[in-house]
Amino acid sequence: MTRSSLPPTCKIIPPKDGWKASTYYVVEVAYKSSNPIHRSILYTGFLNKDGTPGSYSAIFNGTSVHNQRYENVYYLRYISEIPNIKS
Repeated sequence: MTRSSLPPTCKIIPPKDGWKASTYYVVEVAYKSSNPIHRSILYTGFLNKDGTPGSYSAIFNGTSVHNQRYENVYYLRYISEIPNIKS
């Protein structure tokens, strides 16, 4: 996916069955509409009442020094769960 194919508004595409608590996922992510989409790892931590990753969530990216927060993304799409990682 390229910048020009980003949706005009923020879009989160979770797993079909929803997020699991304390689980790692491979995701595609962009932090604003002008940001290219890239693959990252999402750790969900605790889930909010609505099933979204909460305050202990983090997005790990090899091109960024700082981990990002789930609530700061412009676009995020679930790719796959990473099995057998203990948190």
